[in-house]
Amino acid sequence: HSAYGRYGTESNRALESTLATLEGADYALLVPSGMAAISTTLLALLGQGDHLLVTDSAYEPTRRFCLQELARYGIETTFY
Repeated sequence: HSAYGRYGTESNRALESTLATLEGADYALLVPSGMAAISTTLLALLGQGDHLLVTDSAYEPTRRFCLQELARYGIETTFY
């Protein structure tokens, strides 16, 4: 099945379900990397006109994502 890797596996879904149960959440989402977790979270929570504060010691790819990608969506980032 061509969607196998793109949409997760039965094992992925079982782990997500277990994590959600352990955390008392409706759903859990597994992502392949820390950067995927950071960008997915920021894109889910922020919208045009929002202003994000990020520590100056942030992971360099996160800094680049904020300055380039979030800026395209009208989200301003200030590093402190």
